[in-house]
Amino acid sequence: MPTVTVNRDALFKALGRTFTDEEFDNLCFEFGIELDEVTSEKEIFEAEQKKSGEHLSKEVLYKIEVAANRYDLLCLEGLALALGVFLKTKEMPVFKALNVLPENERQLIVDPSVGRVRPFGLSAILRGINFTDETLKGFMELQDKLHNNICRGRKLVSMGTHDLDTVKGPFYYKAMKRKDIHFVPLNRTEAVDGDGLMTLLKDDPKLGKYLHLIEHSDEFPVMLDSNNVIMSLPPIINSQHTKMTLNTHNVLIDITGLDYTKCNIVLNTLVAMFSVYCKEPFTVEEVKVTTEKEVKLYPDLTPRIFKADVEYLRTITGIKDIKPEDILANLKKMELDGKVLNEKEIEVSVPITRSDILHQCDIAEDLAISYGYNNITKQVTQTHCYGRQQPYNKLADMFRHEMAMGGYVEFLTMALLSEKDLYTNMLKKPDDKSAKIFYSSCKEFEYMRSSLIPGILKSVEANKANQLPYKIFEVSDVVITDKENEVGAVNRRELCFAYTNNVSSMEIVQGMVDLLMKKIGLVFMEKNDVKKRYVIKPSKDPAFFEDRQAEIYIQDDIKIGIYGIIHPKVLKNFNIKNPVTLCQIDLQTINFTSEIGYYYFSVGI
Repeated sequence: MPTVTVNRDALFKALGRTFTDEEFDNLCFEFGIELDEVTSEKEIFEAEQKKSGEHLSKEVLYKIEVAANRYDLLCLEGLALALGVFLKTKEMPVFKALNVLPENERQLIVDPSVGRVRPFGLSAILRGINFTDETLKGFMELQDKLHNNICRGRKLVSMGTHDLDTVKGPFYYKAMKRKDIHFVPLNRTEAVDGDGLMTLLKDDPKLGKYLHLIEHSDEFPVMLDSNNVIMSLPPIINSQHTKMTLNTHNVLIDITGLDYTKCNIVLNTLVAMFSVYCKEPFTVEEVKVTTEKEVKLYPDLTPRIFKADVEYLRTITGIKDIKPEDILANLKKMELDGKVLNEKEIEVSVPITRSDILHQCDIAEDLAISYGYNNITKQVTQTHCYGRQQPYNKLADMFRHEMAMGGYVEFLTMALLSEKDLYTNMLKKPDDKSAKIFYSSCKEFEYMRSSLIPGILKSVEANKANQLPYKIFEVSDVVITDKENEVGAVNRRELCFAYTNNVSSMEIVQGMVDLLMKKIGLVFMEKNDVKKRYVIKPSKDPAFFEDRQAEIYIQDDIKIGIYGIIHPKVLKNFNIKNPVTLCQIDLQTINFTSEIGYYYFSVGI
């Protein structure tokens, strides 16, 4: 959990009242955050350096632990706003968008070339700010905390802030060859090119750790103004030309990254927190961002609208019979506004500060906090439950036991695969069955596995020096895309085992399949009305040898697996020299029920 260090007196001044340490600790507890430590610069220095810090400030500092997804609480301004609204001493601000500069000058043009390195670029302007030492320091610290949190060490998102009066729009975001880049980096005195920058910052304790994000690319993303002055080289460093000082009154913010949603969150967080210092508080100047596909104004200050079921909120919080209007009154303490649609449903307006609200369960959590957990009446649940294994976990454990008894060694393989391993090496064409990782930094790990077979074959290749024969297996989840699912994919539990020897051994794997089927109460019968039976049918999977493969079915129409001899071309692709006989079974088509005393089968999860 991130920890925010704030000056106690400055925080109390922003809140409009003072607290004892105990009172503030209780307030934090009620709000859902934690006062971790009461200290000072002097105490921190003496604890870390083990020497006197008399020259340092003795002003009291609060170290406050906040939720990882509450990006609005990572600075004094955000804490003061959230706690003030919670205490009802502050009103939730209404953020407004202004247009001051001519349209052409408040424009960011995103060149298609950045699609190869860092595709998204956003921008906004804060006008009429009067910084102090403390607020400017807080502005920079918030950027650092966002970089280390939601930005994932600048990999997903990075931000730059510039003195707007030192540059002239329109602004350009594009990729440039390393040798064509020439600028003076922040807090430096000499101009460097792209290669020179890598050398200059290689040993820098703060910035050196970010070089790996772009150093292997032939092109670097750059932000320029209309005079071709380089403003920043994201995600590494800004230009000395646009350095912010106490004399900076107009701030240009640039956001670049790989994740569009997170870019928006970061931009909204920055402007929401520090627009309080604008000449007209809580106003932001829009920037028109032009891409190859669209033209759009940023930041988008429009609140998100959620509909929440009243009964759901009552049930999940345990607050019985609370009226819809009382729900909204409590939610207002958490910066959430709304209206009553009817007795069963409310509409909740979520401001740009609350990017953590993604579902009505998040609204329920805020309702419980604002109402007070200690105020919720304790009650004994009317439903009595007891814990037990999920059926497919029980089945998986049983199969593990049987495989081990059969002399097979369990392996755990990587959940991420390359397109080559998942498709090309398996003699298959890419489909929409496998979930692809967007903006994967490594070609070896760009797909979630939709089958255990490639991983098992890679394990066979890695153990080819071992004495033959050897037998391995894995029981793990695969990921299958599913558009109807909320997250776009589902997990399925599978068993995959392989037998490797100097000669193909279809009969050994087939015998293991028969044993496993008998363990779940099924016998092999091709034509019979007996329900507890399995059959095998010819298969045409390109990864297996023709006429040396079979599919396993329950009741003629429910496919649960495939086994056979792996095709020589597949073996060659995986650099395997010995024949491999392999079986894969989908365990999640198998449901267990103790009521009838045997395993039965159904399609789906």
